[in-house]
Amino acid sequence: MQSLKMQAVNLVTEEGYSYKKAGDTISASKTKVIGWVMLVELHGVIICPAMLLNLSKTQIQRWERIYFEEGAEAEWRMIIKKLKALVQKRSLQNEQNKSRSFKS
Repeated sequence: MQSLKMQAVNLVTEEGYSYKKAGDTISASKTKVIGWVMLVELHGVIICPAMLLNLSKTQIQRWERIYFEEGAEAEWRMIIKKLKALVQKRSLQNEQNKSRSFKS
């Protein structure tokens, strides 16, 4: 399933929507859509998985800096480390939500 962020990016880049119209379509601000389009245009589609995880532009820029300063291996180690942490955090949140719903 396509994320709403990528849907907005595609509406702008492929369908010719304005940033505002694309944002209105998915209930997001024009500013956010501009940021998402810029990220994809600057970094290419490789950034799409990061967008799906709701990573900030700052985090992505940090990874890019590490890539250029320390090479691709360092970049992938950092990305994998961050992804593992995000997965663990979401898993813990899901478990907590389940236990709360059982208590209710």
